Amino acid sequence: MKEEFAYSGKELQLFRHAVNWKKYFSEKIRPYISGDVLEVGAGLGGNIPFLMNDSVTSWTCLEPDKNLSDKISVEERIQKINGTLKDIENSLRYNCIIYIDVLEHIENDAAEIQSASRFLKENGRIIILSPAYNYLMSDFDKEIGHYRRYHTSTLRAVMKTGMLMEEKIFYLESAGIILLLINKFITRKKYPSAANIKIWDRLVIPVSKITDAISGYLFGKTIIGIWKKR
Repeated sequence: MKEEFAYSGKELQLFRHAVNWKKYFSEKIRPYISGDVLEVGAGLGGNIPFLMNDSVTSWTCLEPDKNLSDKISVEERIQKINGTLKDIENSLRYNCIIYIDVLEHIENDAAEIQSASRFLKENGRIIILSPAYNYLMSDFDKEIGHYRRYHTSTLRAVMKTGMLMEEKIFYLESAGIILLLINKFITRKKYPSAANIKIWDRLVIPVSKITDAISGYLFGKTIIGIWKKR
């Protein structure tokens, strides 16, 4: 009998409405998404409307929390599996495997990537989006079950375990670093409010688009990496 898993975080409903942010990071990674897609830790399926495109043949949502998995809508091209990589048939292969704010929740991230790479088709991609910089680790990170935040070298070290070739690695959301530092050292809130999310999404994200471009995407509170199977 499969062990029941329950996600401890409560932020999914809040961030589901961060439309500007989702549009922003999606436009950066959508061109790399095609064919048969596996989204690991899909949550409520909130990323699909932003990442789905005409090049996608099928989209499989892999979510270990049954309560979350049950809320994912199954439509044309979209299916779901309640479980982890261990619950996927060994014969299945994907063109693209996506981790959106998920890898930092997995204690043995290297083993996860090694397992995920086995499900890739030839020239298949793994796309990672995760929080950046351990010095930004806060009570909020701990509350929602983050084991770590990443920077370029630590993410590269994890991805090497899957024998993957780096295509691209960069940062987003440079202006958001200021908000995280304020929360870490001053406000110390475990969870942002709906008002906080609206202010960040409507005011800070547009600023980050400008500062990210000026800085050449060399720093930010989010890191994105794209790797291809050798």
